[in-house]
Amino acid sequence: MNLLTEFSRSAPNKAYIGIVMGGLAGICYAFLIPLVSLALAGHGAGSSEHTYVFLSFEILEPGFAALFFALCAVIFISRFLSRMTLLWVSIDLTANLRIRMCRLVLRAPVTELESIGPSRLTVVLTEDVNRIVNGAEVLPGLLTSVVSLVGLFGFLLYLNPPVFRLVMMTILFGIITYQVPMYFGMRMFERARNVYDDLQESLRGVIHGARDLKSDDVKRANYFSRVLERRQSALARTNKRAYAICVGAETYGDMLSLLVIGVVAFVIANYYALAREDVISIVMVLLYVSGPIGAILATLPQIVMARTSLNNVNRLFAQMNAEPEPATRPAILPWNTLQLSAVEFGHRRSEQHDGFLVGPLDIVIRRGEITFIVGGNGSGKSTLAKLVSMHYGPSSGSISTDSQLLTEELRAAFRQEITTIFSDYYLFDRLLGPEGSASDAEAVGHLARLGLTDRVAVVDGVFSTLRLSDGQRRRIALMVALIDDKPLVVFDEWAADQDPTFKNVFYHEVLPELKARGKAVVVISHDDRYFDAADQRITMEQGKIRDVWQRSHAQGTPSLRRVEDARTAIGDPTC
Repeated sequence: MNLLTEFSRSAPNKAYIGIVMGGLAGICYAFLIPLVSLALAGHGAGSSEHTYVFLSFEILEPGFAALFFALCAVIFISRFLSRMTLLWVSIDLTANLRIRMCRLVLRAPVTELESIGPSRLTVVLTEDVNRIVNGAEVLPGLLTSVVSLVGLFGFLLYLNPPVFRLVMMTILFGIITYQVPMYFGMRMFERARNVYDDLQESLRGVIHGARDLKSDDVKRANYFSRVLERRQSALARTNKRAYAICVGAETYGDMLSLLVIGVVAFVIANYYALAREDVISIVMVLLYVSGPIGAILATLPQIVMARTSLNNVNRLFAQMNAEPEPATRPAILPWNTLQLSAVEFGHRRSEQHDGFLVGPLDIVIRRGEITFIVGGNGSGKSTLAKLVSMHYGPSSGSISTDSQLLTEELRAAFRQEITTIFSDYYLFDRLLGPEGSASDAEAVGHLARLGLTDRVAVVDGVFSTLRLSDGQRRRIALMVALIDDKPLVVFDEWAADQDPTFKNVFYHEVLPELKARGKAVVVISHDDRYFDAADQRITMEQGKIRDVWQRSHAQGTPSLRRVEDARTAIGDPTC
């Protein structure tokens, strides 16, 4: 995408009207100086034949004067309409561009989002969008200035071709030499943009790591001096250099136009037969064109920054694959079991992962059963949970239900069957299910069960507050999962920050209730006191399944048996 495309896509009719009005203003601007020159050079200036008395004021060349003020009125109206129309378009562009980017983000696989990192995505959706819009909204003003210059240079050609050639040669020289500092300025802006990504990550560290930094003065001082202040200083230093180059180039362009005026007034007039009136007209034109030229030069840094951000956005989204849209997803057949067969997954190096291979994994998850995934930190539990929840696709092996193979096209559709609460979950401020899918009364019932009725209320599906403790927020997330009522539910360390009362509610009330409702329940847990709630327990170690324990019901007596080879368990229909 490019700036003009983005600007016209948001509201093509308004953008067209704004550009036409801006062009009209430029044409009228171009006629002002010739009109004044003709009036001043008119025959009989000051005589009664060319004056008109209005409110006791004598007006020279009344016809030209009327046309002059008419042009001024047209300029005012056309510029007002152009700027207001394009201001509305820029506001719409900001909203549409950000929404479209958010849709692209949500269509991208989770692995790619994790590889990019939240800091870079945040900068793209905020800083880059604003810079693109700022660059796009100066384009119509740029058009007005260009149209004015074309008209004025046409008048200059009419007045004196040699002077016109001199001016054009000077401008051509200026454009060529102007590109040199602007090239380096753009490179500096690109460097500043990359530094800004690093600074954004540092700011996240201040916000999310506040408790750790507050508990250690040495760490806090080192973080500020070695990370935050260093990156902030690097950004400020790079921006100063970039702006210094651009401002220097802009000032250089302004001085070129003044140099031309001086050469015409003090040098060229001695070599060409120029009438005094022509010299005055030429100098007036050159003085007047300095305004549009200055406006063009002033907008170039914004356009350079917008191009830098636009290139960054294009590079970012070019590396993202898009999952199928909901309307094009194939249907999921009814299922009872979910099976992972020889599944492997390799993490790419990113902000979240340093490279790690998980697998091969062979497990079966059944509806109406509770599956625990246990193991030490870094053993691959969360990766397995993301494979089960279809947020990760296998590098090799297959995932299927008892009714169909879950291909890449089907995984996005099957994900709609799943509710997840990961350790890094995000809690929205409202229920986002279909209209009428859950009443406030149902939500209030869950809140009472989870001990939150005195902390938060639900009105029209919106929570009254989310300023709660971590444990209370996690209980809100559990309530949302219960209301979603999906066939497969995945909990990642949900009970880690709950007190014993609510741990007991979770393991001995909520999980059995979900099991009784025919849900397939997957729980990542370290709470060995509650392992008796599991029908199946998968132990992970160094990215592989160490063993699988399953509950059998032989002769009606629950017992645990160890399955040494998970492949054998999958092939055994009694498991």
